[in-house]
Amino acid sequence: MTTPRGAVLVGVANGPDSRLAVRWAAAAAERLAAPLHLVHAMDNAYREIPLTTAGYRQLRRRAERVVADARAALPAGFSRPVTVAIADGAAPEVLVHASADAALTVVGAHGHPLGFDLLVGSVSLHLAHHATSPVAVIREQADPAARRILVGVDGSADSEAALGFAFEAAAHEGVPLTALHGWTEPFPDAGDLGERIGRHEEVLRTAVARWSVKYPDVVVEAEVAAVHPARLLTDASAHAHLLVVGACGRGAFGGMRLGSVGQAALHHARCPVAIAR
Repeated sequence: MTTPRGAVLVGVANGPDSRLAVRWAAAAAERLAAPLHLVHAMDNAYREIPLTTAGYRQLRRRAERVVADARAALPAGFSRPVTVAIADGAAPEVLVHASADAALTVVGAHGHPLGFDLLVGSVSLHLAHHATSPVAVIREQADPAARRILVGVDGSADSEAALGFAFEAAAHEGVPLTALHGWTEPFPDAGDLGERIGRHEEVLRTAVARWSVKYPDVVVEAEVAAVHPARLLTDASAHAHLLVVGACGRGAFGGMRLGSVGQAALHHARCPVAIAR
């Protein structure tokens, strides 16, 4: 299976989050002027059909209906090229492999209704850890009227990637951007407090300034708070249209593909989450 280079890849399955993901991915493809690639994996995880020749044909027909439903979910007037792939194998591995040539990989927070009791599905979690491309995990917004984009900033390389993703999206959509920087440290002596706050404000100010030059029309609000970054971002996501975080921040251990803040965002955010890398 080959992903068109630079495509927005979206994993499709049964369930409302998958349809949300298709519509979100279509908007991203329009924004990036990229093709859209729909991928469905015929996973063994919930098969009840015997793997005979006739059973395989039945599975294939089921898969084709899933893909047809995904095509039907595309917005009216969608203008980008669309390609489709149906692959044998487990969805996490199929999508990770397909992400190698993608500009962005998009999945629903729960790809299949069997995961209704989980905060985030196993496919989206696996992708966030292992995909080569940035990953967007789509769920309903807690506040449907919210338009602002949130981005977490900590001065790391992946934080820079998150800022680039967030500024580009905000510029294209004409929405405001809120850059948040949180930290937790032992409570300082009164004499140190102003100095420490100043250092954290400088990290945020410097990071945002570089991208504001490139995207001067984006209205940016920058906030620093002595709150754990995961708590700060997930609380703010209740009134956001999108939360963007880096795959690994300053606190990540070497070799990790997803840091603790990214994991918290996937599990607890109240809006779609983009993991930039």
